[in-house]
Amino acid sequence: MKRPDVVIVGAGSAGCVTARRCAELGLQTLLLDRKDRASIGDKVCGDEISKSHFDATGIDYPENSEVSIAISGADVYPPNMKNILRVRGWKEFDGWTVNRVEFGQRLLQEAINAGVHFIDRAHASEPILCDEQVIGLEYKSLASDEENRVSTKLIVDASGFSAVIRNKIDSELIEKAIDKSDIALCYREILNLKMPLAEPEVARVFLGGEIAPRGYGWIFPKGTQQINAGVGVTGGGRGSPKSLFDLFKETYPLLFGSSVVHGKGGAVPVRRPLKSLVANGVAFVGDSALQVNPIHGGGIGAGMRAGIILGEVAREAIAR
Repeated sequence: MKRPDVVIVGAGSAGCVTARRCAELGLQTLLLDRKDRASIGDKVCGDEISKSHFDATGIDYPENSEVSIAISGADVYPPNMKNILRVRGWKEFDGWTVNRVEFGQRLLQEAINAGVHFIDRAHASEPILCDEQVIGLEYKSLASDEENRVSTKLIVDASGFSAVIRNKIDSELIEKAIDKSDIALCYREILNLKMPLAEPEVARVFLGGEIAPRGYGWIFPKGTQQINAGVGVTGGGRGSPKSLFDLFKETYPLLFGSSVVHGKGGAVPVRRPLKSLVANGVAFVGDSALQVNPIHGGGIGAGMRAGIILGEVAREAIAR
């Protein structure tokens, strides 16, 4: 692909959906990611997504190996932990916890099937600018160390919170510095429980308090005896996410005696999206655009919705 219409950096859920929509609308689309293909979708995440996002985008529901378990309710704990808001029968809560890799691989394959050209193990080095307009991208093959340049009509930064393109462009339209109070540092573990869950279809959310001062904690079932549990706290909060999560495990009975399958930390934006989602020759989507629910940090659904919209806007802009 010598000169694609669109180059998308990052093959997360937002990047894959954007790429697929661009290709469906007739745009020559190149999708890059620094991971190898088999690792696409592997990300520290709560793994839960609402059915409503699929209804809004027309993307097929997760099924078979993509689904860990269906979710149809939530127990919301206020900071004092003395009262519980039990949410049942509210369709907005219907959804799934997903196998993040299987789900990510499906979104990638759908993009490729739509005509997207995908290159893995590709590190986006620098946007190419001319007269303050982005006109291309320099990227490096991590497999061969070869440096590459590609010209394009539009670069999409879907690289996640690291925003590898956004942070290298100086423009009055582009926000680069994000206040630490607008960033949640998170730590989560996949845990096998000693006993089966009484309600494996119910998520648990813990608002602030000792568990997550200036943040929230979560327990999302991934099966009848496995959960995704974690803590996220904003900058300036008391304690590190890992230390707070360790305290959570020591004090919350459900977690007593659980065994760790996997644990890792990360960062997520928890504020309004960027004031401008575009600049000359470039657009931002997903975590790069801060398109995350600021209450709970969930971004899969928002990124998919934004990807559909961006694909359609890209076609209109390029047609002009």
